[in-house]
Amino acid sequence: MKLSVDFDRDFYMNVGYLIRRAHQVADAIFESEMRNLGLTPVQYGILIAVYAHRGIDQFQVGQAIGFDRTTISYVVRKLCAKGLIKALKDPRDRRSNLLQLTAAGEKMLATARPIAARSLDTLLGRLSARDRKKLAAALNVLVHAHEAHGARPRITPRQRAAVARGAIR
Repeated sequence: MKLSVDFDRDFYMNVGYLIRRAHQVADAIFESEMRNLGLTPVQYGILIAVYAHRGIDQFQVGQAIGFDRTTISYVVRKLCAKGLIKALKDPRDRRSNLLQLTAAGEKMLATARPIAARSLDTLLGRLSARDRKKLAAALNVLVHAHEAHGARPRITPRQRAAVARGAIR
């Protein structure tokens, strides 16, 4: 049986491929912009989550940003070694670490936020503001409709609505 394949259509225009490539491009731009600070996208995500949810534990950070325990544990150790966060034993559950930004972590986050915004603007620079919101809303629908197939970060309905209306970048 001979297959008729249009490689450009069947591969390069495949939405899954495009999402993966967009993620690779986004990470490359972010890492290039953050080179002087030495922050990765995951490290930045953890700093944002810890800042937004003071006293959050490592497990909750993983849920919030969609990463497994092993990855979060490794990255948290790196951030602790850099002096950006501190992990304190939860007095209610000694197996858990509660995370807090250090003064250096708050300073790093204040420096990194405009750089992260610039990297997003670089990524999305060819899209109008309207198309950016539509893209974010469409991706939000896809991610939340298929959470059962992968990592499921827990975000509140209010956070989900903020993402959908483009208030969270």
